[in-house]
Amino acid sequence: MFKKIMGMFGGLKGATLAEAGEVSKWASYGEAEWKDLFAGLVQAGDLEEVYKHILLCPLHWSVGLLGFLQQSSFQPADPGDQATYSKLCSLSPAPDWPLMIPQPVQVGSLSHRGKGVSLIFSTDGQNLVTIDAGGDINVWHAPDERTMQRIQPTAPVPVESRTVSPDFKFCTTSSQDAIRVWNLHTGDLVSKFRWEWSEGTSPAILSSPADSVIACWFSDDKIRLIEPLSGEIRHTLTGHDDLVTSCAFTADGKLLISGGKDASVRIWDVETGQMLHFLERRTGGEAVTHVSLSLDGKFLLVKRENSPLQIFDPPTRRQVCEVRMGKGVDMATPVYSPTHDTVALVLLKAQEDKESQMRVAIYEMATGRQIRDLPPTYLNFPSPVYSADGEFLAATGADHAVLWPVKGNGQDAICKREAWTMAFAPNGQILAAGERDKRIRLFSMPETREVADLGSWQQCRYLSFSPDSGILAAVGDDRSVRVFRVALTQPMALMGKREVDLAKKYSTTVEGEPGKAWSYLGEVLAARTRKPA
Repeated sequence: MFKKIMGMFGGLKGATLAEAGEVSKWASYGEAEWKDLFAGLVQAGDLEEVYKHILLCPLHWSVGLLGFLQQSSFQPADPGDQATYSKLCSLSPAPDWPLMIPQPVQVGSLSHRGKGVSLIFSTDGQNLVTIDAGGDINVWHAPDERTMQRIQPTAPVPVESRTVSPDFKFCTTSSQDAIRVWNLHTGDLVSKFRWEWSEGTSPAILSSPADSVIACWFSDDKIRLIEPLSGEIRHTLTGHDDLVTSCAFTADGKLLISGGKDASVRIWDVETGQMLHFLERRTGGEAVTHVSLSLDGKFLLVKRENSPLQIFDPPTRRQVCEVRMGKGVDMATPVYSPTHDTVALVLLKAQEDKESQMRVAIYEMATGRQIRDLPPTYLNFPSPVYSADGEFLAATGADHAVLWPVKGNGQDAICKREAWTMAFAPNGQILAAGERDKRIRLFSMPETREVADLGSWQQCRYLSFSPDSGILAAVGDDRSVRVFRVALTQPMALMGKREVDLAKKYSTTVEGEPGKAWSYLGEVLAARTRKPA
C-alpha cells in the first residue's frame, strides 16, 4: 500500500510546494478544514488518501486527526494495511527533531503610493491592514487571500499617527489638517474632525484596547477622549500644567496613564474622565518624555529628561527600581519581552562632530540590572525584536542583523546576517530575515538553520508574522507589500524498518548533504524516520 502511495506522489519529485497546486491548497487549510476533509476520506474508506493527508498536514493538526481516526469505525480490510494503519494511529510527536518548512507560497501583493508602510495584523490573524505615510490603506483577508478594501484619499496628506480599533472595524489617521476615521469593511470615510492645534503639528492618537474610544493629545495641556464614529469628545482630561507628551492605556482599557512637560504622571478613569492618581514629581521638575506599560501590565516605565528611567508598580504606584543609562544618554521606545521579565532599550548618545551613537541594552524590570549590552552602531536605527520565548533578541544595525541570547552577557552572538530586518514567528519556530542580497530567508530556531528562501525581490525593509505564524508580510523598497503563506510542519516519528526503507528510497543527496530529500514527500518521510543528530 505504501508503494501505491509513493507512486501517487511521483509527480512531486523535484517540485516545490508552490508548484504542487493541490498541496499548496492544503497548506492554507485550518484545523476545521482538515477535519472535514479527513472525515470524508474516512467515510469513503479511501485508505490511500487517508495516509496521504496524515503525511502532509501539520503536526499539531495531524496528532488531532490521528486521534479522530482512533475514534472512528474505519478499519482497513487488508491485514497488511491494518498493521501499517495501527502504526500510523500510534504516532507520537518528536519536538526535538528538525523543523520542516514546505516552500512558502506568495498569496498576496499590495501596493502603496507613500513611504513608511505599517503592517497591522488582527489578533486572530485573519486580516492584515497596511497603512502608508500618505494615507493609503489596504485591507487583506487571509482566508480568501484577496484585498477586501483599498482606500486611497483623493489628495494624500502626510499621516503622522495611525491606529486600528481592536475589532478591526475602523482605522484612524492623524494629519496636520484633520483626524480621519475610515470604515475598514466598506472603505468609507466615517468622520473627519479637528480642533485648533498649532500650525505645522498633528495630534498624537491612541486606540483603547477594549473600547472604541481614542485618546488624542497635541500642543496643549489636555487629553481628549473621542468617539471615533461621530468625532464627539466623550471627556476632556484636564490637570496637566504644561504640554502632554505621552500616553498609555492599560490592557483592559479602563485606565489611561499620561505624562507631561510639567514633570507629572497622572492616571485617569476612562469611563468617567476623572483623575484617580498623581505620581509625585521628581526634584528638579524634569519633563516626562515617555510612559508605557509592560505587556502584562505589571510594570510602568517613566522616562524624564536627563534622569534615570523609573520603573513603578502600577497598583501601588511605588517605584520598584531605576535604570541608570549614563550621562547624556537618551532612549527610544522600549521593547518589552513576551515573558514580561526584561526590557530592551535603544540608547542614543549625541557626540560632537559625529553621528549619534546607538546601542541596545537589556535590563531586568524587577531590579533595573543590566543583563546584556550590545555593541554600538553609528548608522541605521537599531530595531530590536524578541523571540516568542524571550530567550533571544534580534537587533538590526548599519548593514547587518545579529541574534543574541538575552541572558548571556559575554556570550557570543548566535547568528549574524547581512540583513536590514528580522522577525520572529510567534510560535517560536521561525526567524525571518530580509537580507542585503534582496532575498528573504527563513531560519529554524534555535539552531538558525536555513529552511526556506523566498526568492529575489526588492530590498526588504520590514517583516511581520501573523499571530498564528501562518502568514508572513514583507515591505519592500518599492513600497509594495508581499504576503506569503508559511506552512510549518514539525516532524513525527515513523519507527520501523519498512518506513525507513521507504524514506531512503524516496530521498536523495542534494548538494552533498546526506539524507536531504529532493521531493517534499521524501523530505517529510526522511525527517520522520531519522533520529536527530
